[in-house]
Amino acid sequence: MTTAKSPTGSPVVGREVRPSDTIQTHGQRMTVAMAIQLGFLFQDIGGSFAPTATGQAGAAPVEAQRGVLELASGGTAEETLESGFRASDLTETAFAAIVHNVQTDTQLAALDSILWNDGQLDRRVLERTASQAGVEPEDMADIVGTAQGGMEQAMMNHLASFGVYDQDTFTAFLHSSPQTHQKMVESARDLVLHNSTKGFETLAEEFTLAADMIDPASVEWALEDAGIPFMRQRGGGVILDLTSRGMGQMAFRQAVQQFILKLSRNGL
Repeated sequence: MTTAKSPTGSPVVGREVRPSDTIQTHGQRMTVAMAIQLGFLFQDIGGSFAPTATGQAGAAPVEAQRGVLELASGGTAEETLESGFRASDLTETAFAAIVHNVQTDTQLAALDSILWNDGQLDRRVLERTASQAGVEPEDMADIVGTAQGGMEQAMMNHLASFGVYDQDTFTAFLHSSPQTHQKMVESARDLVLHNSTKGFETLAEEFTLAADMIDPASVEWALEDAGIPFMRQRGGGVILDLTSRGMGQMAFRQAVQQFILKLSRNGL
């Protein structure tokens, strides 16, 4: 418990660790009470706290890189279709703490609150969720935040093979119109309730096909870096000159559809 700090942020010295103190585990700081709720700590007969096997195996998340374009290699379509979705153990544990202790209607209310309030959970819904789980609202907020953040990162990792190369740009796209936002809400519900990624995969396809309109600066920079000639169109978007590859001129959208181009987080 060498990472234990008091609620004010001071190292815990000269006293026992309390449930309201915080510790560093799985790449983030959380209260001792939350760590117990998630199964990372246990309290022994003497009242001391110690890490479980799961708690000892915590690892910090890896920060995603800014994406660029690359030419698709053989098998790209098959690799995309075969890519799987899996959240981290920490995220799954946080979700289990909610699912097993909170009534279904309250879970749905919390999900809708987050989706329609820019990722923020309504205080009244939070208090109801915490009450049903038997924890303090602050601890439940930590659990919900862990589940939410972990699921977002897992989805971004999953969608990378579908051409979603940057989280901020994709998030802006999801909020770019009421119609797209509604699709995002429905996709999130399908993911949480049915473990279905189909809705987000469809949104990823829409994003990649229109990337030259959504993120023109990055697309043009990537094409220049790849040595692919292109022409800007008056209404936005680009036309690629693939004459040297025996394909003539082609719209960016068409090149992505045919896997001639692939959007990726990796360099060429």
